[in-house]
Amino acid sequence: MREQAMNDDSQVVSSPKSTTRRALILVLTALVLILLGTSYFLYSIIKPVGRVATIEEAGGLEWVRSIYGYGDTLEEQLRQPNDVAIGPDGTIWITDQTKQQVVGFNPDGSFEALLHQGPRGSSPHAFSFPNALAVDEEGLIYVGDSEKDRITVLRRDNTVVLEYVVPDVRSVAVRGDRVVAGSIAGFVILDKAGEVVRLLGTRGQGIDQFDTVSGVAVSPSGMIYAVDTYNNRLSAYDRDGNRLWIRQLGVPGNQGGQIQSEGLSGEEGQSPETQLPLRLTLDGAGRLVVVDSFDFSITVLDPADGHLIGKYGAPGDAEGQFTYPVGIDYDESRDWFAVADLYNSRVQVVRIPDSGNRPLSPVLRSLSGPWRACLFPLALLLMLILVALVVRRRRRSRARAERAAFEQAPAQE
Repeated sequence: MREQAMNDDSQVVSSPKSTTRRALILVLTALVLILLGTSYFLYSIIKPVGRVATIEEAGGLEWVRSIYGYGDTLEEQLRQPNDVAIGPDGTIWITDQTKQQVVGFNPDGSFEALLHQGPRGSSPHAFSFPNALAVDEEGLIYVGDSEKDRITVLRRDNTVVLEYVVPDVRSVAVRGDRVVAGSIAGFVILDKAGEVVRLLGTRGQGIDQFDTVSGVAVSPSGMIYAVDTYNNRLSAYDRDGNRLWIRQLGVPGNQGGQIQSEGLSGEEGQSPETQLPLRLTLDGAGRLVVVDSFDFSITVLDPADGHLIGKYGAPGDAEGQFTYPVGIDYDESRDWFAVADLYNSRVQVVRIPDSGNRPLSPVLRSLSGPWRACLFPLALLLMLILVALVVRRRRRSRARAERAAFEQAPAQE
């Protein structure tokens, strides 16, 4: 009788257990399928187009991904990416000068937006030769157009907020209430309304002259840095434009290989830092990072005086190598750089050593890639597996307790 009662009880409770088990299996199966589908989608986005260079072959760079365009057709591919800027949300904006447009990509490399102000020539705001780019803390996009002598400020929906007149604009940087724009003959400091705070320079080779300011950057403290490309030198200023130091970086491209070092900080004679310095940014450690087109590299300099800290990069067309890099920007939250690789027709996302300033930078690096989209379904899957194991263990404990209770109960006639 007792054995029959136990069998009857097991049959009664087996049905809800089986139903719960089947439901759990279905949920786990669905999560596994979602996880596999997400992984396949992300892999299709980030898989290398060609061979990935080793860190040694890439000159110490760590390659993350490359962006070639937003579709498979020729029209949807980047042709000559000239500059790059990263927004506060991680959006990577790219100027494609020959296509007269600015293209935005999400941090995972997927397409975000296309900025060109309508059909070319149909709008007074249409780009003619967009060659400089910056994004402010609010996400507003600053596009320099050297043929139209202006900087257009716009939102990602193509709405124009403001336009600044800057003749021969070659570079732009924005931080806080300051807009700094480089040109052939110097640079100008503007406020956010476009009013000139200070205009510096004339064209030439003298100590107070410039020959194409291809790169400008503004530090969190308001210091302004300017790359004087063909004079091959770097200078630093306070937020009002008062010069703090100037340094010769290498042989000037406009002086037949002769360096006029009088009045410049640093050693006499040739300095090995750069060959053709273009744009620059600051990394999370506060260091100046300059892209050197003719050296196919990224040069890291001390912001206190411009002295060389390190060089990274190598020529080539493998993923992680450069063919005339021309633009660079830094994403502090992900601790990576986006580099406009002109003649490889792509923008590469790379990392260099010691660029982060946070104790958790290595963790942030590992969580900043597109695979973090898998974290939620994976975490949910692991949580459900854990719950299933706990529930199963409790049920087994309950079943053992019930069995022991039956065995201890007096036999029924």
